[in-house]
Amino acid sequence: MVYAIALLAVTATGASPADAIEGTLSGIVVNASHDSLPAGGIEIVLRAQVDGNFVPVAQTMADAQGRFRFENLLIGGDSLYLPGANSDGVHYPGPRVQLTQQRPEVAVKLEIYDAVSEPDPLEILRYEIVIRPEPGALHVTESMIVENPSTMSYVGRAAHEGGEPVTLRLAIPSDFDRTTFNKEFFGRRFSWIKEKLVTGVPWPPGKRELKFSYVLANDLPGANSDGVHYPGPRVQLTQQRPEVAVKLEVYDAVSGPNPLEILRYEIVIRPEPGALHVTESMIVENPSTMSYVGLAAHEGGKPVTLRLAIPSDFDRTTFNKEFFGRRFSLIKEKLITCIPWPPGKRELKFSYVLANDSSHRIWRRPLDLPCRSIQLIVETDNPEEVSCSLGPAHATEDGRVIFQSTETVLPSGQVIQLELGLLPVRWMSSGRWIALLALVMAISASSLVTLRRRSL
Repeated sequence: MVYAIALLAVTATGASPADAIEGTLSGIVVNASHDSLPAGGIEIVLRAQVDGNFVPVAQTMADAQGRFRFENLLIGGDSLYLPGANSDGVHYPGPRVQLTQQRPEVAVKLEIYDAVSEPDPLEILRYEIVIRPEPGALHVTESMIVENPSTMSYVGRAAHEGGEPVTLRLAIPSDFDRTTFNKEFFGRRFSWIKEKLVTGVPWPPGKRELKFSYVLANDLPGANSDGVHYPGPRVQLTQQRPEVAVKLEVYDAVSGPNPLEILRYEIVIRPEPGALHVTESMIVENPSTMSYVGLAAHEGGKPVTLRLAIPSDFDRTTFNKEFFGRRFSLIKEKLITCIPWPPGKRELKFSYVLANDSSHRIWRRPLDLPCRSIQLIVETDNPEEVSCSLGPAHATEDGRVIFQSTETVLPSGQVIQLELGLLPVRWMSSGRWIALLALVMAISASSLVTLRRRSL
């Protein structure tokens, strides 16, 4: 049976929906770990290109002979499709397919593999490292061809119960300043854990190029104490200044209780068609005289100093400073970090996107720490449709609704709730949805006819 996964906007052609929906994409899925024998009962997902991204529009299950079929698809124009198969938690994309009037039917072959968690079959065929010294820094670029020479997909094993499986660890120097991956596919799938960049990306048989660069600060003195590094001032030695004296400060370390608090917290929410863009900025202070290093959640785990309880359905998160971005990991639907917090203040700023397909939404955000002052700003054309648990709003002439806390200190865990109405929804302002709705209805109708035929 074929059915729609989600009502997502797809690119429509200039033809009417009735004329455009007439393409067919069929094929067979085989298990390449077993001499490419047909693989029955495998989930097949069909994606369509929307604004440069492939989004799911339908799915089906391959029959006992591994065959599948999608009918009544849009053809011509920008109608580009990407079929793929899911097996053992791994998605195997197939070829990109464009249906046209001259080629309205296309058959493809999708390959899946058995999955293995150990032993690790990966090896580096070719490894190139380029180091470019500059004043005060070393710029390093690493490029490697990683191969899985086996006939099975390597999916890795979790380091502890409940953890995410790991397939590759990059042991680059822990004092790197920032890391940039050549392909975003890898960049958003690596996390900084226990002084290593780790990923759980599955590795099917074959070769992949992994290329990334990072910067190492040079001529930067620092002191290590109780597992915490305290950097000093940057120093440049010259002919005129060949000797420099500096003072380095360290602090005693404490694992609890948590002394951190938020002095000032600002949240800006900007609704757009199909999404909510959220930017959070907070001044976090450690008012004590010791460095807070946190406690591990379980034996053998890494200590945690801060958890960000942003909505778990966020699409992506971007930190204003890479120092924070590479030290936060997503664990149990929360962004957590083990960054030590010495005495003093730090600004933490980040943004994320929440997909939204409704004209009404309730946004909730528990406070991560005790908070002295919070301001929530909504940029909207409909201020009367916005309400918040913080109390009465103040509307400005430039289209912002501002909510301000009135209590002296809000406790950690208190939930800030925001209710939004008359939100802009993409399908309400896009003719592309007409084509998509026709596509979904045609696929569903085709499925019903198929089911009725089979039942006769």
